[in-house]
Amino acid sequence: MSVWNDGGPGGSGGGQGGQTVPSAGGAGGAAGGGSVAVRGGTRDLATAQCISASSGGCAVDAVYLDCVESRCGTQLVDCYYSDGRSATVGGKCQAYAKCMLACPCDSGQNACQNKCLEDYGLSNASCSMCLATLYSCMNSNGCGLPTTCAS
Repeated sequence: MSVWNDGGPGGSGGGQGGQTVPSAGGAGGAAGGGSVAVRGGTRDLATAQCISASSGGCAVDAVYLDCVESRCGTQLVDCYYSDGRSATVGGKCQAYAKCMLACPCDSGQNACQNKCLEDYGLSNASCSMCLATLYSCMNSNGCGLPTTCAS
């Protein structure tokens, strides 16, 4: 499972990302505070997590985002960074993050996120190592996914 895989029920493949909108919630943090509209909700540009989700999807809360961005910001930026205003990303996991930002926040969320992880996260050694370091930081700092969103 991905560091950025917010869980919830699986479903059909993912949709395309939408326009950038100001963040309605979550912490400002390391990379900005913006969000991008996707099918079924919105994704945080700093972490690529769903911050709002429709039925069948799963959104993370501001406490989780704040923990990741404040305690593991260096690792997060190393793997993936955004300007906080657009879906422009960089870092060792650039392709993975772009894929995640295009995933829906509805019943297709898990299938899309898992495909992103398989195609871009695990297949790239540099990204895979970066995600492992980020995940380790999150675990050691108590930044686990909320149980309602963990799969």
